[in-house]
Amino acid sequence: MPPGKVAPAAKNKLVVRVQRRITIELGDLDAVFASANTVQGKKQRLQALGYYYEPLNAAAPNSATEAYTRCLEIWRKRREEKTGRTIKTAAEIAKELPLHVREFIVDRGRLPASGGERRVRVPGALTFSATNDLGDGGVADGTALASIRFNDEGALWTANPTLGNIPLVATVQKKVKGRWQPANGESVHFQLIPPFHDAPAHELDDVNALRNTSIRPASPPAPPGRGVAAGPAIAAGPRQFLTNAMNHSFAAADPQRYNAHQSRGGKRGMPVLNNVFGALPAAGFPGMTAPAASPAPRTDAVFVQTNAQGKAGVLFTPSRMGGDRYRMRIFLDPNGGLPSNGTEADAVVHETGRFVVWKHVMWWNYLPKPAPSFPALNSARGVQARLAVLGYDTGGLDGVAGPITQAAIQAFQTNYPPLPTNGNWQHAATRTQLNMVVTQYINGGGPGYVTGFGPNVPAFNFLHADQQFRWMYAELELNPTIRASSPQKLTAAQIQPALRWAISQAQPTFATVDLSAMFSDEYQTPYLFEVRHPLHYNRVKAAAYPAFAPGGSGNYDAYWQWAAAAIYNDNALLQLVLRYIAGGASSRRAPGPNLTRLSCPGVTMVAAMAASRLFWPPSELGQVQITIGNFAGCQASGIATKERGASVYGGVSYYATWVYAPDGFTKNTLHEFGHTLYMRHQFTGPNYLHPGNFREDHDSRTAANPANVGQVYDRCLMGYLPCEGEFCGKCHLKLRGWDISQMPVV
Repeated sequence: MPPGKVAPAAKNKLVVRVQRRITIELGDLDAVFASANTVQGKKQRLQALGYYYEPLNAAAPNSATEAYTRCLEIWRKRREEKTGRTIKTAAEIAKELPLHVREFIVDRGRLPASGGERRVRVPGALTFSATNDLGDGGVADGTALASIRFNDEGALWTANPTLGNIPLVATVQKKVKGRWQPANGESVHFQLIPPFHDAPAHELDDVNALRNTSIRPASPPAPPGRGVAAGPAIAAGPRQFLTNAMNHSFAAADPQRYNAHQSRGGKRGMPVLNNVFGALPAAGFPGMTAPAASPAPRTDAVFVQTNAQGKAGVLFTPSRMGGDRYRMRIFLDPNGGLPSNGTEADAVVHETGRFVVWKHVMWWNYLPKPAPSFPALNSARGVQARLAVLGYDTGGLDGVAGPITQAAIQAFQTNYPPLPTNGNWQHAATRTQLNMVVTQYINGGGPGYVTGFGPNVPAFNFLHADQQFRWMYAELELNPTIRASSPQKLTAAQIQPALRWAISQAQPTFATVDLSAMFSDEYQTPYLFEVRHPLHYNRVKAAAYPAFAPGGSGNYDAYWQWAAAAIYNDNALLQLVLRYIAGGASSRRAPGPNLTRLSCPGVTMVAAMAASRLFWPPSELGQVQITIGNFAGCQASGIATKERGASVYGGVSYYATWVYAPDGFTKNTLHEFGHTLYMRHQFTGPNYLHPGNFREDHDSRTAANPANVGQVYDRCLMGYLPCEGEFCGKCHLKLRGWDISQMPVV
């Protein structure tokens, strides 16, 4: 940076002073890490860049886990695409990682100029690690829930103390006989000052721009009861909540005044020495002295003595809270033997612009499964495929119109008189009727299919997602393939090997069920998981497994219950498939024994019309009549998993009258995305205070009207009541990093 202010040669006629000047620079951001030639150094950098979330185990700092090697490979490919440089060898990786760090942690690797602003990026895509992390832990309603995200994030920072570290180096020179030379033994003070010197009246513009009303549905609600029609706008929103939260322990003179207070997990209220300003690491910055607290009346400041090269520096360690802001005045005191606070006319001083902490959240995969493309209707396989979607037992989709297929056609014809019951797949009227019924089932509309899926998974609105995360000071980085002109879809080449691998991993926990027989890897269906008909299962299962009986209802309920468990249980097919896809595994690159939930850099989302036919059972009389009952998750519109990923279900018709208006699919996907980032539910039904609804993790009742629960809550995207489909104020703070368990629950 250009030199700071130069002191004049004379204070007055009696005291002759030597001219001094000060220059501030951003120190080498890479120098705070271990050597880039070591595994530990690479892990530290990948974590700072948001590509790696496995905790750095101090007991085994150089272990090359599968999560590390996969994340390193994904980073390498992404970096090559961005820079055009080839990064193949270990030496090239050790050279390129530091370059990336230097331009990433502080935006573009430059200090913020006076009046300007730079982002400080810290990793923010930490995802929950156990299904119970989204539960209430059994605590009583109205009691603060455990801050699992805050604690896990703290453990990440503790294990990698390089995160968020920014070296700042001052160079002091004095003019001797007309030449500038290093000034040794000078006291350089680093002082926090209010961050909005340029426009203090606009300090809360970001908060004031947020929503300050919460809609309620019209009474009576629009049919079928889920859509959001115009209703009263209640004065409750993120604006009010954040304003109140930031005023906790507020002190107008505190330069961190709107940052997270120490009682909420931030650094406001802490001494700046060793909390905001620390010593530079000796290995990266040899010959630098450690800072000490500046003497009174200097507040919020530390000072460092310059060395023989005229250099002094501190390690700036802002809080990890998104949105926290910092600005500094760096000055000499004393200045030529006289006291200085950096504001007088002859001060030797440099003032920075704002540093603003941003959470970096990577969305690595978004893979919608396309609507099925059936084989031609005038082929035996085309007829089989359509019958199978409706739940008829056709056997394998092999194009052979044998007795099983003939029986399925006869059953279909029986259900749609006056069709003949001849079992002939070539019968024109039968094929026409079959095609119409399948279309009605998938699209919605027609008798028995009013709430069908819709013809395609709707397009996701990434602009809306960007805005939601920007409001929470989270930088949403998207894999370029997500926003490409032809976005990537979930292909057969991805899902089929993932399913086969998942079955092999889950089979040992299902001792009495042959998962390979229960699930087909057929791709052209509306389902993510194609469950075979139970009669088909009984024919093809291995001899070691018992057959399923129809049961009292005649609908093979036990079979479908096992299918539901195989999909949704912990460490079962849904979680394992997401782990496989998120971890970048493939048929050519099979997962190793240590493929973990952390083997991907960011969050993965897989979308489909339905998880399986359990999602919306076909209504074909005499065929699969599934009684859903308490099959956990079967009819969920989306499910977040501990595999750094989630799945979302439903199509255009399904979301036409969704609780979030408008664009229910986008907002429901963000709901599941929020779950991956530890967000618990808010409202899930009309009983607002039900213990399972986790209101403690969301905006509370206002003090002005604490009893009228239905009117003063801000309805959050993490609930399932009609609303705008935006995150509430407490969600904003939770994602920023605040310990919201320390906030009052009323």
